[in-house]
Amino acid sequence: MLAEGRNCIPDNTWKLIESSDATLLGAITSKPLREAEAELPEALRGRGKVYVSPVIQLRQKLGLFANVRPVTDVLGDNRYRFSVIRENTEGLYAGWISPAFPRPSRRFSRSASATARPGPAGLDDATMTVRLQTRAGLTRLFRFAFEHAREQGHDRVTLADKPNVLRYSGAFARDILETVAADYPDIGFAIDNVDAVALWMVRRPERFGVVVAENMFATSSPTSVPA
Repeated sequence: MLAEGRNCIPDNTWKLIESSDATLLGAITSKPLREAEAELPEALRGRGKVYVSPVIQLRQKLGLFANVRPVTDVLGDNRYRFSVIRENTEGLYAGWISPAFPRPSRRFSRSASATARPGPAGLDDATMTVRLQTRAGLTRLFRFAFEHAREQGHDRVTLADKPNVLRYSGAFARDILETVAADYPDIGFAIDNVDAVALWMVRRPERFGVVVAENMFATSSPTSVPA
């Protein structure tokens, strides 16, 4: 199919998907660049063909921005019940690469307690993948999270992020979260470091209602939590 259509989702498949009420997607995987190139038909190798995961294509083209993952008490004691909502179309998984690698605004100097850090690198010696977050994308994600919390009877939305490290994109997300939260005064909200969220999911899962995060931070969230 790839050799004929030059795409893992040919146009006729898109037409079938768009005319259907539901699409069943089997288990698939995406491979690193070298391995993906090796699996192409020989006639397509070495021609700069760009492979885009069919999962990513489906999410972005169909606007499937929110992946809802319910978390329940597997022992049936109803000690906790919450949902993880993973953003599906932006973030690091969007695969957006900067067209130009920016030169650092300053050089780092040596110190007795620090190792030497590299100076500005050329385009052949560096790579950068961008955490893409847009106002429209975050707004619809947070609004979905609050609506889901209300529908499920939860009184708290937690954004799992790394605002202490990803400071500017974290501050951008915080401003939008606060704006959306103002429309839901009956639901509390917080921003927690994703490392802390992982810890408390195991130790105190009952503290959560809805956990919302960009795709990288929610990618490995559990569907159940041990006792």
